[in-house]
Amino acid sequence: MTDSFRDACLEVLQRLTDPILDQSARRMGIHRDGEDLCISCFDHAYRVKSEGIVDEQGGAPTDALGLVLCRYILGYPTEPAPQGRKITFRELGGAGPLVSSFVRNTNKIISSTYYADANALKARCIQLHGRVIPSDAGFDVDVRFQALPAVPLYLQFNAADDLFPAQTTLLFAETAERYLDMQSLFILGTYLAGRLISQGL
Repeated sequence: MTDSFRDACLEVLQRLTDPILDQSARRMGIHRDGEDLCISCFDHAYRVKSEGIVDEQGGAPTDALGLVLCRYILGYPTEPAPQGRKITFRELGGAGPLVSSFVRNTNKIISSTYYADANALKARCIQLHGRVIPSDAGFDVDVRFQALPAVPLYLQFNAADDLFPAQTTLLFAETAERYLDMQSLFILGTYLAGRLISQGL
């Protein structure tokens, strides 16, 4: 799978010619610094050009995340859409075959990691620059992450108690699929889950 992501990322990078990067930067209203298009993904700033992608420390993203960045730049719509309501991965068009894998690699793994410790999850979310949202629905943790410009992700979590197991839901804006394909949205969700359960930044 890693090799397929690497090959796909290299193929898409070759399409990021200078005129394409100029057009994309104008559509997104973001900064281009010389040859580089500067874009933020979660809490990391990346510099993108056809030769490759690096962060501010000169490190490269994972092949999967690099592929998402390239697809986002190439596919950014001419007319950005309002984000609208929050929806689950299952509600995204065509998500069906990926739903079980998505839930297993996001919601379930976060629930099993934090289980009864909502405070630890909230602290980890804040450490990763998530913004805590006052929860009208009474969630123990309700956080918004800016995955990409115009593509937020939302985390809702209730800790386990005497009656119920822990429950986690990752949500997207309903317009997310206007910006990215289903595989890319899957990658963003699993990438966030991986960072939430890891110890590093």
